[in-house]
Amino acid sequence: MAVPDTLRMAIEQGRSIFRSALEAPDLAERWEVVPQSGQGEAAWSPQRVAEHAVPLEVRFAALVCEACGYPGVTWEGSTSYATPAEAVVAFDAAIAISNGRLKYVTETDLPKKQGEDSRCAEEYMLINAIHMNDHAQQIRNGPGPQAAR
Repeated sequence: MAVPDTLRMAIEQGRSIFRSALEAPDLAERWEVVPQSGQGEAAWSPQRVAEHAVPLEVRFAALVCEACGYPGVTWEGSTSYATPAEAVVAFDAAIAISNGRLKYVTETDLPKKQGEDSRCAEEYMLINAIHMNDHAQQIRNGPGPQAAR
């Protein structure tokens, strides 16, 4: 079992990588560019990736809370970002909400889970860290400005 601080650091690292992808100098020119091939998430523009990932930052914190038997939290911010800068502002707000919950997770909370099909709090925290990193790579490796819109 991981230590909560280690999981929080992994989440922070994933967030940092994601923020770096959102702040890439060339991202604005390819923000709405959709890959010419791919299906599902692989066919998302960087804008669509951000519109998916930012609210999920809060959803993962809610899932951790719910796994521990506490009320979750919901994202009430925007889910549409016209520019990468708007996505960064929303991401910062989502992080603040998420951190407001995750800071209370203790080692005894990590194995907790509620419901038959749910994961434990530790799993949700691990998935959160991986999720941000995966989507950062998707933004970085996405189509260039020459791809079809």
